[in-house]
Formats: sequence, structure tokens, C-alpha cells
Amino acid sequence: MAAELSFMEIKEGFYLVNSPEIRGYPWYLMRKPGEGTYAEIVNDVEVGIYIAPWPFNKRIVAENHTDPELRRLWDESGVSEVIRLAHGEIVAQLAEDAG
Repeated sequence: MAAELSFMEIKEGFYLVNSPEIRGYPWYLMRKPGEGTYAEIVNDVEVGIYIAPWPFNKRIVAENHTDPELRRLWDESGVSEVIRLAHGEIVAQLAEDAG
């Protein structure tokens, strides 16, 4: 991921990620400490992304580990690192869904 991270906190644990984009659009990241990390991305590139939460966005579970070590890794990481990790997981899931 060569692009510089660009995100804005909308409210605690809820972020609009402008860069890196997913499917050519910004996306939303939701952090729920002790539970998991979730994203809403564009579902239809012709339509775009809506203000989250919205039923027309595609919802993705970036992670929801029950292993204490993995849970701690995600919960204790800074927002930038979680965005990088979540972006990688989202791209992997989309590639898996496509092929």
C-alpha cells in the first residue's frame, strides 16, 4: 500500500477512510474493542458509497478474533495500523469472492 493514509474520525471508533480507497471509493471503518473490526465499502461501483450504516453498502468483517493475542493486537494498535490491517483483509476477501 503505497498511498498515504487519509482518514477522519466521525465519532469514537468510527472512521471515514479516504485513502487507500476500496473499489475506487472511500470506506468506513468501525472498531469495537473486545469484539472486532468492521468495514462498510461500496457494494456497487456505479452507485457509490452511502453514509454508514446503510443497507446498500457492502459490510465486511475485517476481523473478530477470539484468540486473546490476536484480539489484543487489533485492540491495542493505533488507528493507522488498524486501517492498514483492515485494508489488506478487505482486499483479500474481495479477491477471494471474485475468484
